[in-house]
Amino acid sequence: SRTVVIEYRSGSDVIVGRDAHMERDKSMVLWLRTCPASVSEDKRLLSRWCNECLEEALQPFPDRVEIYGLQESSSDWVPDWQLERVRPSKSSGYSGFRFYLERQAFMNICADAEIWACRSLRLYLVTGPPGVGKTEFTIWLAGRLRLPVYRLSLTTPRLNDARLAQLLSQNSMKHERVLVQID
Repeated sequence: SRTVVIEYRSGSDVIVGRDAHMERDKSMVLWLRTCPASVSEDKRLLSRWCNECLEEALQPFPDRVEIYGLQESSSDWVPDWQLERVRPSKSSGYSGFRFYLERQAFMNICADAEIWACRSLRLYLVTGPPGVGKTEFTIWLAGRLRLPVYRLSLTTPRLNDARLAQLLSQNSMKHERVLVQID
């Protein structure tokens, strides 16, 4: 039996980023009393424990959908995806604002998306006049696939082809698998 000591340190405010915003410098120190013979094994143990905790913390909530949008971080518009809101997932099993009528066509798209979501880029064009439920369908699908939604408006004034390519690259997104909604 080993005892891991966890010490949290709330540091001071630090100015960061191109826009010079304030963030709090925080640290967590983990330490384990060990001996020279088991130091390598103990390092692996702590590393594995930290990785497992991180993986668990990054798992999406099963009944919520995170929606990310572009935020301007400075006057020269360095685009950054930020969490805008969290919406409850929708289903025919719920009532009220969480109810969503699941039609067979939607189930076919969901089955197709489940197959392709881990392998490659898959595009679905959902069209219709305002108010028919395109956004609600996107939230329903994201909830079923347990993916965050990244919303992008092509009418953003300073969005050009190069920035669009940058925003849709895997490096700019905070998640490995996403559902992108383009308006």
